[in-house]
Amino acid sequence: TFYDIPKTIYSEVFDISACKHFGDRMARVAERIIGSKVGTVLPYAPSVEADVNIKQRYVYVNTVGGTPFRCLSKEQIQQIANELNGRRIKGLFYCSEDFDLSEGQYIQRIRPDKFTDCLHLIYKAEAVISPDTSVVHVASAYDKPLLALYCANDPEHYGQQMKDVWAPCCAQQVILIPKNDGAHRVSVSQISEECLRDGLVKLFNFIGF
Repeated sequence: TFYDIPKTIYSEVFDISACKHFGDRMARVAERIIGSKVGTVLPYAPSVEADVNIKQRYVYVNTVGGTPFRCLSKEQIQQIANELNGRRIKGLFYCSEDFDLSEGQYIQRIRPDKFTDCLHLIYKAEAVISPDTSVVHVASAYDKPLLALYCANDPEHYGQQMKDVWAPCCAQQVILIPKNDGAHRVSVSQISEECLRDGLVKLFNFIGF
């Protein structure tokens, strides 16, 4: 895969470490192939037939990342649920099985059977909340208002920070990062209650709630 290739493999083509965002890296590759200027390569937005039988406007909330560092804490999930419930905003939550989410009129747990079901839900959502996972980039592709949570001090293969390499490209976005201790990767679960509250307020302002 792209990240399994030694760092020097592109040295005769271009300096990939000089491009922070993955879309810019792919643009440089495309330019070498076609021989003309290419803008930032944006996430692909799949065409979907959105079969979502939910009458209310809703926010899609993904709480699970690919690693423990990218998973929201139980306290953060509960804070998001409380904020949505308090504002009477419908929230569809994808959570790990071990989290006991208290469901109600505005809080609903979802379990998409396949990724296309997730696409449908994101496509119809008013906004999306997620740690750094594929959900962030699907939401970005559909240009959804987005609250994205990233780890701090999290360098990738070529030395750039993941929050820069995989930053969303949507017009309305809020990116939250925990305080950086300068020595170790800091999990999204360390984003403070105050920081998360401020991010949620900004997201709700985007969508008029």
